[in-house]
Amino acid sequence: MISTMNLALTEADGKILPLGQDVRNPNGRALIDRDLLGAYVNRCAFPDIMVWLMKDTCLPPVVRFADKALGVAMGASLMTRRNLAENVSEDELKKLVFEPFANPFRVYELWKDVDAFLHVFKAGAVGYAFNSVGFWKSSDRDLRKIPLSTSLTLQTALLLDQLAWEDWDMLPGAQLPTRESVDRLLPGYTDAYDPANVENRDRYAETLKDRFHQRRVFLQNSDLHNQPELLMALVNALMARA
Repeated sequence: MISTMNLALTEADGKILPLGQDVRNPNGRALIDRDLLGAYVNRCAFPDIMVWLMKDTCLPPVVRFADKALGVAMGASLMTRRNLAENVSEDELKKLVFEPFANPFRVYELWKDVDAFLHVFKAGAVGYAFNSVGFWKSSDRDLRKIPLSTSLTLQTALLLDQLAWEDWDMLPGAQLPTRESVDRLLPGYTDAYDPANVENRDRYAETLKDRFHQRRVFLQNSDLHNQPELLMALVNALMARA
């Protein structure tokens, strides 16, 4: 291993060794020596797919962004939750937070990332969001689970271009997989995760609109106000409706 992070240490035969399990924090990582991987290259092709991993209970397991500005806006206002690796209180773990482009280490202006990602999307990449925290059943706390196997099947489906898409009426510029294409891979998916089928629908619509309002406010309070054209493009794309 090249390095380890968030892992415990153990002593064996007088040697200090990393304990390759998630003992304290469920977020252990290691960088494997590339020589163990066999053939590799020092480059990759231009991305065809950009995926934001979200923890927003109003989002189905996968959403496609047909609108480029919406795709970038969702990355710039990426909504997630704190995890146990961050050593925060239990109350903080429950809060939704914004982590633009899932990069907590950025030390420069957000608008520079926004501008760069817009170029990536305009060059042909397509944006998606994956939600793994659970999808609204009757409330923000009463959720339909999203198994890892479901996310992995959807991931493979994107790579193999196995899904057809239709517009999501509640979020202009976004699309959901058609029943015919997704239920062929995951029987019962549409009945479980179609926003049109949620219980307590009025409350769901209110929460969805509030989440997107929070995203707009977050961007408006960022350094994007120094780039008004970029800001307006993103804010205007984040318009969920009932």
